[in-house]
Amino acid sequence: EGDELDLLENYDKIIRVYNTLPLQMRKVISQITDEMGNGMADYVARDLRNGTVDQKDFSKYCHIVAGTVGDGLTRLFAASGLESEDLIEKVELWDSMGEFLQRTNIIRDYLEDFEDGRAFWPESVWKQYTEGSSLGELKDPAAIAKGAS
Repeated sequence: EGDELDLLENYDKIIRVYNTLPLQMRKVISQITDEMGNGMADYVARDLRNGTVDQKDFSKYCHIVAGTVGDGLTRLFAASGLESEDLIEKVELWDSMGEFLQRTNIIRDYLEDFEDGRAFWPESVWKQYTEGSSLGELKDPAAIAKGAS
């Protein structure tokens, strides 16, 4: 449904454009897509109703869904000559930016994700601000007050 359906319906156009790209760019896109797909496969079967387990798991998730995008874009810009290849080695720059953006999305979409039966905020963090065992408690104004204190 939505964007995913649009992607599938236009897959032939995407492949046609992809095949016109220089070989180095196609390699980057293939490698990043492979890394992201394999990484996401680790999370698809998991019960994420109450978030990732801890900060390490959360950071891994953020790297998979956003750090890989930063990696891919950095390598694509370098392959195009628009940026220096030195940037590829500056993992802390593109990975931390990706993680920052993903964390922002997760915070922004917390309630919508929770209502859809998934969450990503680390259980080891949010449990500090709830009385029970449900991330959904954070939508209660009392939990907001506890978190702010």
